[in-house]
Amino acid sequence: MQTNKTPYQRQIFVCTNNANGEKASCGDHKGEEVFRKLREIAKERKLHPNIRVAQAKCLGQCATGVNIMVYPENIWHSGVRLEDVPQLAEKYIKALVFIGVLFLSVSPVYAQTFREDNDRGLAYLKQNNFTAAIDEFTKAIDAQHDNAEGYNNRALAYINLGRFAQAIADSTQAIAINPKSSVAYNNRGTAYVLQGKVTGAIADYTKAIEINPKNISAYANRGRLNMKQGNLTGSIADYNKAIEIRSDAGSLFRDRGLVYAQKGDLPDAIADFNQAVKMAPNDATAYSVRGAIYYEQKNFIQAISDFSEAIAIDPKDGEKYMSRALAYLRVNNANEAIADLTRVVAINPNDARAYFNRAVGFYQLKQFDKAWADVHMFQKLSPHQETGNFPNFIAALKNASGK
Repeated sequence: MQTNKTPYQRQIFVCTNNANGEKASCGDHKGEEVFRKLREIAKERKLHPNIRVAQAKCLGQCATGVNIMVYPENIWHSGVRLEDVPQLAEKYIKALVFIGVLFLSVSPVYAQTFREDNDRGLAYLKQNNFTAAIDEFTKAIDAQHDNAEGYNNRALAYINLGRFAQAIADSTQAIAINPKSSVAYNNRGTAYVLQGKVTGAIADYTKAIEINPKNISAYANRGRLNMKQGNLTGSIADYNKAIEIRSDAGSLFRDRGLVYAQKGDLPDAIADFNQAVKMAPNDATAYSVRGAIYYEQKNFIQAISDFSEAIAIDPKDGEKYMSRALAYLRVNNANEAIADLTRVVAINPNDARAYFNRAVGFYQLKQFDKAWADVHMFQKLSPHQETGNFPNFIAALKNASGK
C-alpha cells in the first residue's frame, strides 16, 4: 500500500443516491443533475481535475439532501437544489490563490513596446480579466523574448485561471532567462502549491528567499504552507522575518496570529490580532478568530464585541451570527441570541445547529412551545446527530414544559 498526499487542490463530493421512492434520497432532489452541473462548470473553467467534483453514492443523510461535502475546508452543505449550483460554483470552483503584493510578485519592465503591452496586461490583471491579460503579456513576450518579466506576469495570470501547468512553464522559462529571478521562483512555488506539490513549492520559496532575502511574498507563502503542513515553528519563523521586513502589513500579523492560535499560544495570537485590526480595521477574519479565542477564555462580552465587528464587515456570513449567538447564550441574553440564530436560518434554512441553539434560547425565555418546534426541526434536519448535550437538554425541556 502506498500513502501519498491528495492530488487534488479541492474535492467536492455530491450525493447522487437514488432510492427509487423506497425512502428519502438525494436523488429525489436531482442530486445527479447537481453533480453533472458542478462537474461541467469545473471543466468549463479548466479547473478539473485540480478541483475534483465527484459522485458519492450515499453520504448517510439523504433525508436532508441533496448533500455535498467539500474538502479540505471540511464543509457540509445540505438541502442543495439545482438553483444553488451557481452560488456553490462561485464559492468553490475557482483557483485557490492569494492575489496582491504579499503573495504574487509582478516585475517592472523596460523596453518601450514591451512596456506598453505589459502595462495593458497589468491593467487587465487588476480588473480580473485574466484572459485579456494573457493576450497582452503574450504580445509583450513576442516583442522581447529574452525578458523574464513578461513570462513572470503571464504566469501570474495563468495561476488565476487555474492553468497551473502553463504557469509553471512560464516561470521555468523566466528562470532560464534570469536564474536570479526571485519573482519567478516565488510564482512557480505558488503554482506548485495549487497542484499539491508541496516539496517543489517549499524548494522554490526557499530559493526565492536565498536570491532575495527581503522577498516578503516568499516568506509569507512559505509560512502559510508550513502552517498547513503542521510545521508551526517554521511558519512562525517565516512570518517573523516577513514582519521584520515589513512591519506595517496587518495581514502578516493576522496570519501569524492564526499560527499562534493553532499552536495554542493564545496571548501571542491575541497580540497579533490586535495589531492586525489596528492596521487593517476591515479584516473580518482577525476579529472572528480573536472573538473565538475570547469565547474559549470565557470572556464572552469581548467575544460578542469582536463577532459584532466581524458581522459589520461581512453581514452575509451565517457562521459569524452563529458564533455571536452562542456567546449571547452564555451571558443569558436569549433575545439577542434568538435574533442572530433567526438570521442564520434566513441565510441557510437547513442549518440544524441554528434550530437547536435557538431552542436553547427559547428555553431560557420559558417559551417552551417555540423551543419544541425548533427541536423538531433539528431532529428533522439532523436525525442521526442527537448526541452531546441534546439528551440532557431534552430532559430539561420536558421537565420544564411538562411534556
